[in-house]
Amino acid sequence: MRKITQLATQAFLSNTPFSLDNTQVVCYGDITSLVLHGHVIAIKDMEGLKVTTAGYDTNTTKERLKGLASVSHVKGVLHLNGEQWNGKLTLIQKAA
Repeated sequence: MRKITQLATQAFLSNTPFSLDNTQVVCYGDITSLVLHGHVIAIKDMEGLKVTTAGYDTNTTKERLKGLASVSHVKGVLHLNGEQWNGKLTLIQKAA
């Protein structure tokens, strides 16, 4: 995992604003967003933790999401936590 992914993941999970290169963590009250190139790719709110490729299933998007979930391509098909995934916003962890 790249250093920027580790730093962004740590900031996201601890609800701490962060910005480095093309990656940001933005906090609005009870909502924390992981943003890549201006596109929200993860949200943590009262519902729980949700991820999306925001329509960009690039290597960089997958790398940033790997700090939060298992994201991969298997035989050209995108997978999230071992299940086939269309990249759309998906709840991966309900709020405690």
